[in-house]
This record gives sequence, structure tokens and C-alpha cells, in this order.
Amino acid sequence: YFGRFGVRVRRSTRNRFDVWICSSTFLAMFAFMGLLGTAKAGDKRFPTFFWRLSQRQRRVLIAGLWDGDGSHVFNGEATLAQKSHALIDEVAECLLLDGIFPVRKPIQHGQKALVIGRANDFRRFAELY
Repeated sequence: YFGRFGVRVRRSTRNRFDVWICSSTFLAMFAFMGLLGTAKAGDKRFPTFFWRLSQRQRRVLIAGLWDGDGSHVFNGEATLAQKSHALIDEVAECLLLDGIFPVRKPIQHGQKALVIGRANDFRRFAELY
């Protein structure tokens, strides 16, 4: 994505997943949108404008988070896990608005999981997201 704008991207020195964006413009834009939380610190949240979006627009962002986070389906359950507990709670709130009732539970390494396990919830999630 950034290559189209001539912005240099390099790997983080802390891990193999995060990247450094070498552009003050993009940094300012990401900061304004509230997208600079870190996974290790557990302080990722949806930006403040997220709650002003329509539910349909929020679904797109949640679907992107679910897919981009490496979430998986195993033993008939769809699971999203994060160190950022607030982010899990916010996703759960959006799912509840659509009549999907996920389970939230603590898991290893200080993470919190959001699990969709009921067949009706899983079907509705697949239809909407």
C-alpha cells in the first residue's frame, strides 16, 4: 500500500510482524485516527470515530481485524485473541448489536479471547461479516 506513495517501510527491530513507516505525513494521519497502539502493550482500541460510523461500516473494519489478526476457526469455534482487552470488548459490543453472542474469556500470555461457538451465531457472523 505504502509503495504506491513512495513511502519507505522497514521491519521493526522488536519483532518480525510490526513495521516502521518512514513518513511524517502518514505518521500524523495514523496518530489523528488513533491507530498507533501497540500489541505488546495491550493498548490497541478502535479510533474514536469508529463509534460514529454506521453498523455496516463497523462490520467492514471488524471483518478486516478478524482476518488480518490471523484469527481462525477450529473445532467449530471462531476465535479472535488480543492482549488489548478493550479491543476485544469493543468487538463484542458490535457483535451484540447484530444479535451475535460471543464468549469473552482470558487465555494464556495475558490475552483475552472472543469466541463465537454457537451455530446460529456463527452463521449470522458469516452472513454479516
